[in-house]
Amino acid sequence: MSTKTAHGCKKEPAPIEESSPAGRKALLDGIESNLFGLHQMQARGHMLTLEPDQQVTGSDYKIIKLTLADGSETYLYFNSTTWMNERRLDNRALHTDLDTTEKAIENRYYDFKR
Repeated sequence: MSTKTAHGCKKEPAPIEESSPAGRKALLDGIESNLFGLHQMQARGHMLTLEPDQQVTGSDYKIIKLTLADGSETYLYFNSTTWMNERRLDNRALHTDLDTTEKAIENRYYDFKR
């Protein structure tokens, strides 16, 4: 079955390929660490650890290390004043099926609305 592009050309859909084991692990880690709350982690076989406080760019943070059942680690930075989760730090490959090089990946969350 072919489809037409915006310019009217016919294009065959790309074949669906199974992900590698590392790619599958990355997808499952993303589901576990993004779709479930911290209150559910222990019941799902994961571990939460309180790490030493840190100061980053002038703000004090309480840090929780989330260790997933497969050993993957994520660091969650909670602002000591507001208790909002403002940062997340992972050391992982961006896309394991394309490049397995692990990199520090930091997400910052801000502009919280009530």
